[in-house]
Amino acid sequence: MDYEIPFDERKCRHQLLSFNFINEYMRINEKPFSDIQQRILKIKDKDGAYTNLAHLISDQNPKIIRVIVYDDNEMVNVDKKMEFSGSIIKQYEDIITYLEGLNRSRFSFVGQHREEVWDYPIDSLNQTLLNMLVHTDYEVKEANVIKIFTDRIEFNSFGGLPNGITFDDLFVGMSVNRNKAVAHFFRNIDLISSFGLGIGIIRDNYSRSLAYPKIRVNDNIFKVVLPNQHYGFEDGGAADVRLSLAETNKMLDVLAALKQKRALSKKEIQELLKVSSTRATIIVNHLVDKELLLQTESELGNIVYTRPR
Repeated sequence: MDYEIPFDERKCRHQLLSFNFINEYMRINEKPFSDIQQRILKIKDKDGAYTNLAHLISDQNPKIIRVIVYDDNEMVNVDKKMEFSGSIIKQYEDIITYLEGLNRSRFSFVGQHREEVWDYPIDSLNQTLLNMLVHTDYEVKEANVIKIFTDRIEFNSFGGLPNGITFDDLFVGMSVNRNKAVAHFFRNIDLISSFGLGIGIIRDNYSRSLAYPKIRVNDNIFKVVLPNQHYGFEDGGAADVRLSLAETNKMLDVLAALKQKRALSKKEIQELLKVSSTRATIIVNHLVDKELLLQTESELGNIVYTRPR
């Protein structure tokens, strides 16, 4: 077997595959799924044999996703366990439907405006699940796992960073697809629009929130943690923070400014907020304590504050 060929483009060992779900999906969404189209999308190889991509979108797909729901925040009390199987497109539809069913919205103050705010930004949920399905290492047979807590959802998928990409590259829009055929198939059916924007989409939807996603990567696991925007919050104010609405607005202004500029000094934050040095210190320290800001050292040796990664 030629291991220079990416896994999802290799000939599948299992050729007795059925496509009941994906055939109906393509029909409903008016997407062509002829023999020619399957060859273009690398569902079939040049000899007409099914590839591993075909296996992943087939009814016989062996890779499952396990969802565990806890009724606390410490992985002590399991409330529910589920397994989602079948075509990876079916898994996407079934899991996103389940997560959206758990997602609650409330009216909260975002800055000075009263807005409807979801526990989890819908686009962040969607993009994190898509990232799991597109970028996982499908040569690892164990199930990927989604853990749902009262204060967060953790998406754990096998496969660290693909060769040729660093952790820092994730945050500047660089993309090296581990599964190019899978990624192009998702793009062909309009589930993703472009490559390299996933992490930015996940984080940007939290840009006006006193909560922030966390990305953790090692050699084997890629983890994305989405925090519940409402956990610990009552009536639009943070019950565990005891800050006034004006102070909350100022913290949001700092976070919004970091969308335009990668790092800010404490002096720049003070000038931005038009507050005293003491008040700027209180606000900055709170953001650091809540892991919404990271204190680091600039190339010039000055202390600056950035968004954590």
